[in-house]
Amino acid sequence: MYTQHKIMFDREIRDFFIAVFVLLTGYVISIYVNTRFPLSELPLVIIVSLFSIVLAFSAHEGAHRFVAIRLGAIAFFRKWNLGLILIIISSLLGSLFATAGAVQFTGVTDQSKIGKSALAGPATNIMIGGIVYAIYLVGSFHGILGFILMNVFKINLWLGLFNMIPIPPIDGAKILGWNLKIFLVVIALALALNILAGTFLG
Repeated sequence: MYTQHKIMFDREIRDFFIAVFVLLTGYVISIYVNTRFPLSELPLVIIVSLFSIVLAFSAHEGAHRFVAIRLGAIAFFRKWNLGLILIIISSLLGSLFATAGAVQFTGVTDQSKIGKSALAGPATNIMIGGIVYAIYLVGSFHGILGFILMNVFKINLWLGLFNMIPIPPIDGAKILGWNLKIFLVVIALALALNILAGTFLG
């Protein structure tokens, strides 16, 4: 039993790092396609992007995992190979397909528990993105700190909105199947915050 759990844990860690690496690569490419920033700024862009992506992705998947386990499920992260490919393809077009994998869980079949577990990820990103965006506006931050805060709120808000798309295996499909009203409220909030924060402007 211990060996089986260790194998699952090792695979989970490996899948997580692969997902983060591909997300980072795709995000940096999409920034370059949209802004054509000087290559001398590449190290700074990579460092800030890595911090922002690890924060957003860890919060998203961690929230899924935490809620699923609290509701009685066995939860573990798995990368999604098609999603990883789509991240790179979409980044070359200046956008970002933001689903690199998902927390899979077994042991629960109740639609409510499945919906709540799915909602935890995008809701966490929307909350983090909204709070950091408010701090960014109130503080009128500029320079490197402003660049960091902008990346944090944009990545979180985009990840939150993207994962509300109601197409399997994306979270939005599970949330919609559970509660239409909650789905509409959350996706409307995510869309509004992304528009206000200028996420679609690159």
